[in-house]
Amino acid sequence: MPAVLVAAAAGPSAAAAPAATPSTVAAQAPAADVPHAGEPGCVLAFEVTPRYDGARRSFLLSLSFPAQGRRETTMRLSNGWAGVTDFPAAFGAWQATDPGVRVVPLDAEGGAGEPASPAVRPAAAAAPSSASAGTAVPPGPAPSRWRIEHPAEGRVRLQARVESALDDGRGPTPEGDRAMYRAQVGPDSFQFFGYALLPGLAPWDDRARTTTCVTLSDPAHPPALLFGSHGQGRGRVTLRIEGSPALARHAFYAGGPGWRVLERPLPGGPLFTALRGRYAAPDEAYADAAAAIVGTHRRFWGSEGSGPQWLVLTPNFSPRNRGGTLVQAAAVLHVDRDFAPASGGLDFLVGHENLHQWFSQRFGGREPAGRPGQGAADAWFSEGFTDYYTHRLLLASGQWNLARYAGELTNALRRWWRSPARGLGSAALLPRFFADADAGAQFYRRGELLAMRWDRALRQGGGPGLDDALRGLMLPAAADPRDPPASGRVLDGLARWLGALPRRDLQAYLVDGRPLPLEPDLAGPCFLLAMEELPRWTAGFDTAASFQARRVQGVVPGGPAAAAGLRDGQALLGWSVYGGDTSRDIELTLPGVDGGPARPLRYRPVDGRTERLPTLRVRDGAETSADCRAWQRRERF
Repeated sequence: MPAVLVAAAAGPSAAAAPAATPSTVAAQAPAADVPHAGEPGCVLAFEVTPRYDGARRSFLLSLSFPAQGRRETTMRLSNGWAGVTDFPAAFGAWQATDPGVRVVPLDAEGGAGEPASPAVRPAAAAAPSSASAGTAVPPGPAPSRWRIEHPAEGRVRLQARVESALDDGRGPTPEGDRAMYRAQVGPDSFQFFGYALLPGLAPWDDRARTTTCVTLSDPAHPPALLFGSHGQGRGRVTLRIEGSPALARHAFYAGGPGWRVLERPLPGGPLFTALRGRYAAPDEAYADAAAAIVGTHRRFWGSEGSGPQWLVLTPNFSPRNRGGTLVQAAAVLHVDRDFAPASGGLDFLVGHENLHQWFSQRFGGREPAGRPGQGAADAWFSEGFTDYYTHRLLLASGQWNLARYAGELTNALRRWWRSPARGLGSAALLPRFFADADAGAQFYRRGELLAMRWDRALRQGGGPGLDDALRGLMLPAAADPRDPPASGRVLDGLARWLGALPRRDLQAYLVDGRPLPLEPDLAGPCFLLAMEELPRWTAGFDTAASFQARRVQGVVPGGPAAAAGLRDGQALLGWSVYGGDTSRDIELTLPGVDGGPARPLRYRPVDGRTERLPTLRVRDGAETSADCRAWQRRERF
């Protein structure tokens, strides 16, 4: 799968819960430095304070809500967003700050309708303090749902300590993709997504309209900037969110002196680029490059309702590992130290994540609750169409030329063609979507190919091209949870011009896994798509196992790695591998001999065998072709 991961989380469930042994939460006066969630006018109120002291850094989470005549309220944590299935394991014991309140864990299996995950680990109980006490969750998988029993009047207040996912957050230990979506407190900064910290409360489901407040407080660094999807401030700031409580969870929050923020004015609202850590280029280079890409998207789709927007760069200390996600008004990327505008990775990664403001947010509502895996099933649109327009708009705006577009698409097509999952249908792919890169990539690549196929059919049939068809299907910027799901709504809209073709193609090429035809003109009038006999790419050793262990494994006797001198068991200090690209050498860094300086090992990843692979080439005369120039839509920029 490309280094992009976006997923949807189920909202709070009001389903009946299995019986559980009550766990009383003692109501004690809180310590003087413990904040209380609750601001005037806030119905749901959360306050998050990073704690930089102690054996392990953590957050103090406070929440409050009105009883409104109820004597119990169900609370639920997200338990399956961005591939993370154990957010609750970071939570210690809940503590009440008012009398007459107790908290009952309802399950230890991930919530009603969700299977238990082997990744769930027991929660570490917070040690009771002299001022406040809580009952630890019993040993076993961490619960994700609780019943809060409380008086029928007034506000109910709770607190919990939540451990940071990382002991340091400053490196140089490589951080995996999943760690980047957990709540983190570093030496001088913090960051979290709402899914990791903010629970849902059953009376206010995702379709409710209310006022949710998220207060960020960093008393350890009073003048430091606090910011996120819904605003910014210093020292202590309350972010008010009107509408669905899901908007608070589908958001990014951060703060502390370790962040640097640059502003670039754009039509529709400014772009703020926030960076933590150091990278290969000056901060200004990232801010300028991102502003050019975001500006292109706003001109193409329209800047109505854009508002302020954030691009966030965080270091993962993992060579050539780049990924990210888009949440409310924020594209959050985790990147290696070599990531730079000139490296060729920023344009696509920023472009892809920013386009999620339109795909699928502006084409329909979220999928109904109770359909596990539906977000992945619809990734042909939310991710595949996003890839298509990421490539198309980089070309249409002039940031890429025809040769660059053809080269990038060729590399993507060849990765898809080589995938052992290419012939599988969606029933076999969906359970592996997040765990298997090859399986997940099928939805991205098939979705992009379907976009090409339907764009061609629209133009050949005399109707609008895909660009104009989608613009006609866009919804107002303000999301309405009652909108029909995006993928189905787009299929219905395209049927006006293409009849049954879109649904028939989706069934054949995604659900059934039939081979998707690669016709010569599939990619449009500027290009020619063909199969070519080319040298076969082979690393000559087990790259996945070796990079994970940082030690060479699986060297193939007689292969190119063995011929270059690589041997099983050698330590790996670094590597640069462009999978599938036979024009670029594999570069490895090995320990020096007898304690000497590290030494490089470099070789071409070919072994004399060939294979047939798809290749996209620029047609002769394309640069001056009227059809090609019209397809690029350069006049819009």
